[in-house]
Amino acid sequence: MSQQAQILQLLNDGEPHCVVEIRESLFCYDFRKRLSELKQRGYNLISEPCGGRCGRSHNSGVHCWQLKREYKQGALI
Repeated sequence: MSQQAQILQLLNDGEPHCVVEIRESLFCYDFRKRLSELKQRGYNLISEPCGGRCGRSHNSGVHCWQLKREYKQGALI
């Protein structure tokens, strides 16, 4: 399974996922590039500051990513 497919599988629940969770669960260290590629393919990915929503205390500006159901024509979920 491709890294893009793994990211989509994780984000498919529609809930925000912290970048730390994405990196740890997918062992994907270049996840920002994969997220950018998915956005270019038409997926509506939203990024917001985590602020501890994931249950972890972050000392930096860590973001959560979320897949919104609206997407451009041609992008498959």
